[in-house]
Amino acid sequence: DKFEGRITSSGDQYDKSDFTVAHRTLPFNSILLVTNTLNHKSVVVRVNDRGPFNKRRVVDLSRAAAMKVGMIPFGVVPVKVKLLHLLDQLSLTDSILTVGSIWNCFASKDSLNGNSILIWKTKNWEHAFYMASNLQLENNQLNLVVKVKSENNTKVFEIIITRLHEKKESEKLLSHLRKEGFINASILP
Repeated sequence: DKFEGRITSSGDQYDKSDFTVAHRTLPFNSILLVTNTLNHKSVVVRVNDRGPFNKRRVVDLSRAAAMKVGMIPFGVVPVKVKLLHLLDQLSLTDSILTVGSIWNCFASKDSLNGNSILIWKTKNWEHAFYMASNLQLENNQLNLVVKVKSENNTKVFEIIITRLHEKKESEKLLSHLRKEGFINASILP
């Protein structure tokens, strides 16, 4: 938390509620899957800083990412790190992701329906789709979508759970998501 608001090596402002990571050598904006080998929980993160400077550690996770993999009570846990690059090999670009469009994890157009929860948002479309896919695999019964919005003339990609039937179900899920590191998650009006 002491780094909150400081500028990272990539020029981003550190945000403990974002899903980012420091890595010594990988290019900025690389997307990684980090898995806690003790409990097998995983998180999709974007490289935006350099480190860790302790040679025995592989990565430094943001607070939200650390919560997602269940390492907060321990501080340091053994992890497996995998570079995600499938989307780099496709001809897909963010130019087809128009503002207002909604996509499921399988790159098909979708829509919001019923009660919905905004889980998290990012300016990096690849990070959004990798994160949504990872969450869909972890929670097969949920309906996850990525909605493209515009904030200050910049595209923002929101990950949303939709098609929730009851408000109580939404509130229970929201509480669970916040404990899992999505501390800014909120029920959409």
